[in-house]
Amino acid sequence: MAFSRSIFAVACVLACTMHASSALDYSRVWLVDHVEGGNYLFRGDMPINDTNKEDPTFAYDQLISYMRTRASSQGVTLPEDLYLVDVSLCNPFDGGYSAEVNYWKDGAHADQGELVQWPLGLAGIFPPCIYPEDKRYSMANSSVWKVD
Repeated sequence: MAFSRSIFAVACVLACTMHASSALDYSRVWLVDHVEGGNYLFRGDMPINDTNKEDPTFAYDQLISYMRTRASSQGVTLPEDLYLVDVSLCNPFDGGYSAEVNYWKDGAHADQGELVQWPLGLAGIFPPCIYPEDKRYSMANSSVWKVD
């Protein structure tokens, strides 16, 4: 895959839950690592704007703004022309999931980046406490929970 951009930024969406969606929170957007003039790794929560609870939208502009501000606070300047790879750990049961997926399915946003879906399976759907202790132990050592 060839990118014509001088910058390649990755935002990991790590805080997916099965609870009602909430708006993107600046305090949860962080620059984790970067290579000068190259790649930038950010982490954050679900990047949605939930002003309209019935129809949340993907908060691309707000996310990019938060990323720029966070990078600047660490003495890093993001280039104007960046390509966002949104690595989502969410699944269809997470609030805001469809807003994120629909945003990237819209061909009008293809030049802004792409969505990579990496759902954590049952880890985000059912809490460990609903399983008997012996089942939790087995699942923790043989399933996606082992990743955590």
